[in-house]
Parts: sequence; structure tokens; C-alpha cells
Amino acid sequence: MNIIILGGYGRAGSEITKLLLEYTDCVISIAGRNEKKAKQTALEFNQHFAQKGDYQKITGVGVDTTNIDAMAENLKEYDLVIVCIPLALVGDSVVKAALKAGINYLDLNLNTKKQATLKKLHKKIADNGLIFLSECGFVPGVPAFLLRLLRQKFDTLEEAEFSGIASEREVSFGTCEDLIRELSVDPLIMENGIWKTTSLSKSIQGDFGAGIGIKDCYPMRMIELEDLALKLNLKKCGTYVASVGGLVDVIVFLWKMTGLYRFRWGAGLGARLLHWASNRKAKPPFITIVKVRGKGVANNKSKKVTLQISHSDGWIGTAIPVAACVLQLINKTINQPGAYRMGEVVGLDQFKKDIVMLGMDMDEPDK
Repeated sequence: MNIIILGGYGRAGSEITKLLLEYTDCVISIAGRNEKKAKQTALEFNQHFAQKGDYQKITGVGVDTTNIDAMAENLKEYDLVIVCIPLALVGDSVVKAALKAGINYLDLNLNTKKQATLKKLHKKIADNGLIFLSECGFVPGVPAFLLRLLRQKFDTLEEAEFSGIASEREVSFGTCEDLIRELSVDPLIMENGIWKTTSLSKSIQGDFGAGIGIKDCYPMRMIELEDLALKLNLKKCGTYVASVGGLVDVIVFLWKMTGLYRFRWGAGLGARLLHWASNRKAKPPFITIVKVRGKGVANNKSKKVTLQISHSDGWIGTAIPVAACVLQLINKTINQPGAYRMGEVVGLDQFKKDIVMLGMDMDEPDK
């Protein structure tokens, strides 16, 4: 498979490249707006992997993500584009370019504009025999997988409550840009089988174990769970993220309450402040955790199950599910043309096996 990774010189893109080079025979191009940086990153990968023996040489290329036609021309020679750049900058342009180029597509980002475009273009994507996978990675990505895995533990699954925490050595500016812009999306929780808007201040307490303990967690909208929870006939569902504390919380709440994210200058200022605040006092333990607590019925008895996936490095933790997803594209476990979210379509047993093999920590009770 011939793959181009947009934003391949960033942290997530670099970790994905490492895994694909180690575990597949894919030919990879590192790409981005900065052609010089893309070529330098490719050179460094070539020098590193040359010491390990036979491998497919990596190239670095420049891609103008603001021009759909030019981008489509650049993409035509590839089988798959992996999008690791902030979609706050490009929205749905890569989706349109990939469709025009006639290649498969995979991205890591939450983005409401992109999701609307994918929904609109689903039939056209399918008719062209293409597979477009969105919201791949840790968060988004893993929650929908976990919900499907959780469902297997019950005869009837009634409730699923997700909680997560991300403590990183370094938060990228692109992540902060996407977060500020996604403040326009109100958090949702499911009650009595219906998704409802809730307040950002409606917190729960999440227990993340030794070294972290109990944290206040605040609701967020996890789009990948919405259709799935309805399909599984859940009565209750919600996703909550642990408070970082300090200035980060102040900035998020201030920008949400005042609506400053709506303005270009406000979004830019918010992203810069959030990036500074997130990285000024980063301290261990560094870990990213997603856990889900399920409640339902099995063998005519009430049952509770907790599943958890974690990694000590959030960037590697993001790359691992992406690499596991690409493995399923290669071996055609994922083979139905159309537009889907990763967690909704990956083969459960193989995905679970692969992410653990690639380095994820997973806590799952015996069946």
C-alpha cells in the first residue's frame, strides 16, 4: 500500500510512520505545507531505518492543503491518505480532494464540518469503491470500539459511562486549535434513550487509580458514540473528561461562556493561551486513559463491567489504533466502501489483539 501522511512530521504522524514501517510493507510519503520539514523528517527516518536492514524508502513532499484541485493531483499516486493535521485549518478540504483523487482516506480529528461532508458524500464514496474512515486514534476512535466490546459482555447493555484523562508532556498547538473551535459543540448525555444537551459544569467523579486518584470530570460530546448508543438501545450514556485544573480550565470555560471561539481572532488567541497554559507546568504521571463502566443484564442477573485502555504517551497511544486500523485495511477486514468512523467498523477481536501487540495497556475482565 502506498500511503501519504499529511502532517507526517508532527508527533502523531511521526509515531504512525514508525509503526507502519515496523509492522507493514507500506511505502510512505511524509507530507505537509512545509516541504523542507517534510523532506528533513523523511531523511531522518531513512537514516534510522537503514541501520535496521531492508525497508521501503520514505520520501518527503510538500502539499498545499488550501487548494483542493492541486491537492487532488498530489494524492492521485497514493492508495491512502492519513490526515494528522488540525482540521480547524482545513475543514473538509482533504475529504473532497481524496474523493476527487480516487483514494482511501483516514483522519484522526473531531470536526463537525468534516462529519457533515462525509455524511453527505457517503453514497458517492461508496459508489467509487472507496473507504473513508474518520475519528481514528485514541480519542476519538477507541470509545466506539470499547462500547462495542462492552456490549459483548452482556445479554442486555443498559448504561455506559465513559471517563478519560490526558496528562501529556507536551500538548501540540494544533490540538489546542481544534479544541477551541470545537467549543461550539455543546456536550450531550443520553437519558432514557434520548440524547440531550447538558451543561459543561455538570461533572462526575472519575477514579483513575494509583498515582492519579479521583478527578472531577466534565461532559463532552463524543459524536462517534451517538448513533452507536442508539443502535444498541442504551438507556443511559455519556462521556466525561478529567479536569486539567488551573489556567487551562479557566480558559476553556471563559471561551465557552463568552463565545470568543466564534471569532477568528478569538479562536487564535484562545489556542495560543491554551497551548501556553497546557505546557507551562506539565508534570508526571504522564498517561492517557479511556475507561467505560457498563451496567446491564447477563444470564438473568444484574452485571457491571469496567473496561480500560491506556498508554503512558498520548501520541503513541494515538498512533497505535491508527496503525491497527491500517492493518485491517491491508488485510481487508475493513472492506465495505463508504464513510465510517473507525470504532464502528474495526474487527473487534483482531483490533484488540493488535493494539495490545503494538503497545497499548488494556484492562478487560474475564469473559
